Amino acid sequence: MPPVGERVDNLEQILAEFIRNVGNAQMQTEREIREFKDEMQRDRENSKIEMKVFREEMRSFRDEMQRDRENSKIEMKIFREEMQQDRENSKIEMKVFREEMQQDRENFKNEMRNFRDEMQHDRENSKIEIKEFREEMQQDRENSKNEMTEFKEEMRKDRARAFKQWGEITNKMGTLAEDFVAPNVGEIAMRYFCCEEGSEEDFMVRRFKRKPKTKSKRREFDVIAVYDTKIILVEVKSTPRIQYIDDFAETLKEVYEYFPEYINKKIIPVFASLYLPDEVIAYLTKKNIFAMAIRDDMMDLMNFGEVHQARANT
Repeated sequence: MPPVGERVDNLEQILAEFIRNVGNAQMQTEREIREFKDEMQRDRENSKIEMKVFREEMRSFRDEMQRDRENSKIEMKIFREEMQQDRENSKIEMKVFREEMQQDRENFKNEMRNFRDEMQHDRENSKIEIKEFREEMQQDRENSKNEMTEFKEEMRKDRARAFKQWGEITNKMGTLAEDFVAPNVGEIAMRYFCCEEGSEEDFMVRRFKRKPKTKSKRREFDVIAVYDTKIILVEVKSTPRIQYIDDFAETLKEVYEYFPEYINKKIIPVFASLYLPDEVIAYLTKKNIFAMAIRDDMMDLMNFGEVHQARANT
């Protein structure tokens, strides 16, 4: 086995490379999200400008129509005065003129009716276009949400892959207990056993201990986390075997002989490995021992509910 200093140097180099890679990935992700938000903002601003231009054009068109109506009224007034004068001069001409005016009024009504129909048609088209635009914007928002969800899922999978690779590296280096399992014990204690962060009375990794009453008997404890009323005792194995579980179960019977000062604390036994087959988890459950292994991007207890219930009933 390499000296401790050399292993620590190797581990620090690997950890530094890991942090750089994660940092670069995070910076790239933040930049892409920022660019995406900027693009969406520009699209919204362009849409507002287009709608503003459209409203201004409609307002100009209405003003022009109003001016035309006012001009028409003035012209009609002048025209009636002239007609009154003509009526006095010639009844025949007035009759002809009235007939022509009647026809003009009918034509004007028809034109106005056509114009109103066209305006109504334009309004309906505008409503349809606005509705379609809103539907497109809604679809864009839904697509953006879906893309963001997919991106988050990819990031979660990347973290899970990196976490597993880190575990496999520490397993190959023979530092699984101190470099991979031990850092996760505090989180397990808070999540499942109501222990507050930083409340450990003692935290030991690869602790060698002699029996106070039998000095010739000595054993190694992989991880021990001591709290006010409980002890989390973790046995770490790179390759889980049934025999290892049986040995651990026997060791649990002697814990208080090695640590008589903890006689009033409850022992919480945990058997940890990177991966635990279903049959091994079932065997640990039968032994009332918690099974700790990789789940996604963290170390987790695979049988907490069953063992917790069984231990509560004993």
